[in-house]
Amino acid sequence: MGGSRQPSGDQRWAALIVLAAFVVYLVHASTFGRWIVDDAGISFSYARSLAGGHGFVSQPGAEPVEGYSNFLWVAVLAGFFVTGAFDPVWTPKLVAGALVLATFVVLTRLRFGQPEATPSQQGRSPFSRRTLGSSPGRCPGWRTPSTL
Repeated sequence: MGGSRQPSGDQRWAALIVLAAFVVYLVHASTFGRWIVDDAGISFSYARSLAGGHGFVSQPGAEPVEGYSNFLWVAVLAGFFVTGAFDPVWTPKLVAGALVLATFVVLTRLRFGQPEATPSQQGRSPFSRRTLGSSPGRCPGWRTPSTL
């Protein structure tokens, strides 16, 4: 039958964990208020130039120099410049918050399985329980203070 399935107890707990983790993130992030790191201006400048059709340059007319270390972030922010929806304080914070929430959801689904997954399918992915750290004895360098 094509009816919707009710979430299991594990899935409800997973949803609560994601919600709790995201609330903790939001509370922590809110302590920074309108503060931003000054180096963020570098990414903003490149994104503005890209959105203006000048390419990946720090200022229109400048020589192309890779002065940023976050291509995808610059490309995402350029979209907000194109639409006129960029605010130097709130746009990065809202985008980052959405990406943090998406990361929590993806990791939780990988760890606890998809709602439509059968019990035999759960945990069968490249990012299975071992990868996500539920078996620390099997992860090389897990117990060392630094693995760098």
